[in-house]
Amino acid sequence: MNNTIINSTSHELYAAFDSVSRLHFYERVEMVINTFDHKHPPYREGFHAHPLHIMSANEKVSDKLYQQFAEDLNKVVM
Repeated sequence: MNNTIINSTSHELYAAFDSVSRLHFYERVEMVINTFDHKHPPYREGFHAHPLHIMSANEKVSDKLYQQFAEDLNKVVM
């Protein structure tokens, strides 16, 4: 499984869950699923991006914050 955690201002965004039980865990700790069509970039050349759900603490995040997250993920983290 791939976990991505990016701190951006006062929000933390998480791209991480692969099962219903994991989803329920995150919901119990007050994480919410955002509706962005997110594709996590591959870790190595020759591999493909894969879809992940973006979760955030307590409330959904703005499009602007998600765009910054996606840009940081692609240009800084990966």
